[in-house]
Amino acid sequence: MSLQWTAITGFLYFEMAIIFLLLLPFISAASWQRVFNSGLVRMAGLYANYYFTMAMVLLGICFADSIREMVKYTHSDKAEASMANNPNTVDHIHMKLFRAQRNFYIAGFSLFLWFVLHRLVTLISTEAKLFAGKEAAIKQAKSASEAAQRLMSQQEKGDDSSNDKNELAELREKLSETKSTLRAKEADLEAMKKQAESTNREYDRLSEDFQRLQQELDSSSDKKTS
Repeated sequence: MSLQWTAITGFLYFEMAIIFLLLLPFISAASWQRVFNSGLVRMAGLYANYYFTMAMVLLGICFADSIREMVKYTHSDKAEASMANNPNTVDHIHMKLFRAQRNFYIAGFSLFLWFVLHRLVTLISTEAKLFAGKEAAIKQAKSASEAAQRLMSQQEKGDDSSNDKNELAELREKLSETKSTLRAKEADLEAMKKQAESTNREYDRLSEDFQRLQQELDSSSDKKTS
């Protein structure tokens, strides 16, 4: 394997390791958000779009090149027929085709997992922000509820001043708005959790497909070399 494809393979395993860590259930989105907000990650995040675009372009070029090589050696039946008396050349063509197929899967999975990783980080960050907003809304609702209860108890004791009534009405209005905001935050958080679960299932399926294809390629390589 050339240095170029060794680097892409290493990048593929790096992507799989990072995605595996991000999908660990016992690490909360808030914990990952603290990691994302750390100084080193924030500095790297300033050029995140540049890194994402460059990696996407490079992987796309390698993916297209692997397709070109695969098509080139797939349509070599006539050449094999003319080289029937030269088995070494036929074996060489088969070896080139196997390498092109291997590079196709490596580059394709690397490119796809790059999009998955980018989307997963976005979902985790959004979930952490929604969870923080939900916690703030809960605290605000509790504070407004306690203030409303105090005013209501004062009113029951005979304190019917207009200021207290106005304040009570305002607090009730704020409490209603806060409850509405809280319900919206909970709905958004539930939607984010469903998206994350869907991404998790898709990653597991792709990992299984990758392992299966890798085994098929290894088996094909063993048969051709034998």
